[in-house]
Amino acid sequence: MAGTVPDNECEIYHKKGDVMIISDSKEMLVSSQVLSMVSPVFDRMFEPGFLEGDRKRSKDNPLRLPLDDDSPEALSLLFHILHLSPRQRYTEPDFDLLLRLAQLADKYGCLDSIRDPIERWLYSLTAKLIGLHGYLNSMPGRWLHSFTDRNSYDEIVLVKLIAISFLIDEGNAFRKSTATLLKYLSADRIERLYSQDVLPQSLKAVLRSSRKKLALHLNSITEHAISKVGQSTSRLSTRARHKRENCWYCLRDGVAACNIYDGYCDTTTRPGLLLHCLNTVGLWPITLAIEASIMDFQKAVDLLLVSPGRSLFHDCVAEDHCPLMQEFVKIKSSTQAVMDNFEWIDITDMGAEARGEFLLI
Repeated sequence: MAGTVPDNECEIYHKKGDVMIISDSKEMLVSSQVLSMVSPVFDRMFEPGFLEGDRKRSKDNPLRLPLDDDSPEALSLLFHILHLSPRQRYTEPDFDLLLRLAQLADKYGCLDSIRDPIERWLYSLTAKLIGLHGYLNSMPGRWLHSFTDRNSYDEIVLVKLIAISFLIDEGNAFRKSTATLLKYLSADRIERLYSQDVLPQSLKAVLRSSRKKLALHLNSITEHAISKVGQSTSRLSTRARHKRENCWYCLRDGVAACNIYDGYCDTTTRPGLLLHCLNTVGLWPITLAIEASIMDFQKAVDLLLVSPGRSLFHDCVAEDHCPLMQEFVKIKSSTQAVMDNFEWIDITDMGAEARGEFLLI
């Protein structure tokens, strides 16, 4: 682990250090001058009038300053960076330590001084996660796109990625990582992630609101199709169903009724057949579709043009002119339009409240 200090051993970050930071029995000798230059919090702490500032400190008699609320590993890594330690003295952090480092730097107001190494590690960790080891300087959009397409990410890691990118104001990574969370995870999986207490409540609220808004937009597409087709309640003629004279009526023999609309859906009517198809791919009832992931919703829409469409209306030469298949095409194009034009969460939408909440986590 980067910056780990053995028990009962002092790690020296500056040869003329005059402050001994103590965290979880770990002792770290640092320079008050270095910390004061990069951190307004430490600067005020060492000013006259404060307990730490009024006490004399020197190389031979360093000020002992306990910081038991802070992670010793994160403190060690922070001091290595601020004191310009050689890279050989510490190793690349994992996502967990990188998040703690970003939170610590935010707490002490020195994020600007360590933003570059955090960004570099963030890209490096994500690249290694998806097997793109040489992708340290890639744009966030490209590595995150591969990250999600491979579907190999740890969901907790994704949440930590969101938190880190928010803390360091990496707007592009924040936008794409939150979009990934909203698109690839179902509602219940997202809620389970929220229980990890990695993200502040205000950010969770924005994510919930954004996902609900997107889900309702998508489900309104199927609701519109149902409403439109529902205006036609005429029963299909026996002759049309069995002769397959029109693709709309070309049902396989023995199509099972679906248990919706009071436990029964009459597939011999146009609305009933539409609902049966939507139910088959998981787009109906609406409440179930909202709980699914957005990507599962899109895949279900794609299936409409493959199954049950072609299984119900097989051997039909008039497929391109089938009213029901035309509705499926409209659902697909409308879904893609919503996804293309949806306003994903921007880091500028988040106020100071969310940043302040990180200090309480």
